[in-house]
Amino acid sequence: MVRVTKIAGQYRQVEMGFIAAALMEAAVERGQKAIESGDFVQMIRAYHDLQGYEL
Repeated sequence: MVRVTKIAGQYRQVEMGFIAAALMEAAVERGQKAIESGDFVQMIRAYHDLQGYEL
């Protein structure tokens, strides 16, 4: 989640990058909610979703 948050910050600096950044931030939020709820299945889904984001 930290890695994707950093990538989202870099996308926010690029013109029209706010769209990708918003998607990344939403994925991080879903991951955080999964951790807070203790829902292991959602944690795995969030993990796989977050893996797909690259710079």
